[in-house]
Amino acid sequence: AAFKELRLPEGGPFGIPYGALIPAERSGLLVAGRCLSATRAAYSAVRHMGNCMAMGHAAGVAAALSIQRNLPPHQLPVAMLQEALQQQGAYLS
Repeated sequence: AAFKELRLPEGGPFGIPYGALIPAERSGLLVAGRCLSATRAAYSAVRHMGNCMAMGHAAGVAAALSIQRNLPPHQLPVAMLQEALQQQGAYLS
């Protein structure tokens, strides 16, 4: 099967959804970097160091918030995670 090339609009950023850091078959686990769930095209962009560092930051903050609120990571409200990351100076595209 031929691989279809996907391109972002010129100057268009992309985001990595929180759900990509949550394994489908493991409860209570978060992943970041090369372990995340992505299509082949998306994976080629997210495996770079800067993106991996941002995912690690998000996974760490999500883990801390999950423990503080006694919630499994998949039940953590994304808005809560985004707010905590922004308070720490993270850039969210």
